[in-house]
Amino acid sequence: MHLEISFHNFFGGEMNAIQLVYHSRMTDPAHGLSRLAMFRQIHDTAIKTNRLNAISGFLVFTQKNFIQILEGNRDLVMETYERIKLDPRHTNITLVEILPIQSRAFPSWLMGAMTDDVAIHEAMLSAGVGNVSDITRLNARQIVKVFSLLAHKSHRKAA
Repeated sequence: MHLEISFHNFFGGEMNAIQLVYHSRMTDPAHGLSRLAMFRQIHDTAIKTNRLNAISGFLVFTQKNFIQILEGNRDLVMETYERIKLDPRHTNITLVEILPIQSRAFPSWLMGAMTDDVAIHEAMLSAGVGNVSDITRLNARQIVKVFSLLAHKSHRKAA
């Protein structure tokens, strides 16, 4: 699920750049759709939308939770987040933090993705966040650290 698209040129000194971290719960899939199929729909939509808006980021799905990082121009990231809040596939949407950034943590990912609970747990341990069973309990900086490890691991597999 890795697309190699670089946003370095879009981002050189861009003002008002942010990193937004949120989590939500997946609603029950409709019409016999599996959770994984629903996740893939959301991921595919994210890639298309992010390409148009020069947004990068990473999305994790574990059990029924989404945890996502969006990076880019403040206005475009906030518009994307507002669309997500209206998406009926999400419920209990919680904004973790909005951080001003100078550079992207995921510059070559339109939307990286991970669904492997074991890999997520291993990255949490490697990131030194302890043996937290629920990734939604992490703060934004911890989530970025875990996702960076997951992105690096996924990037190596894709290479």
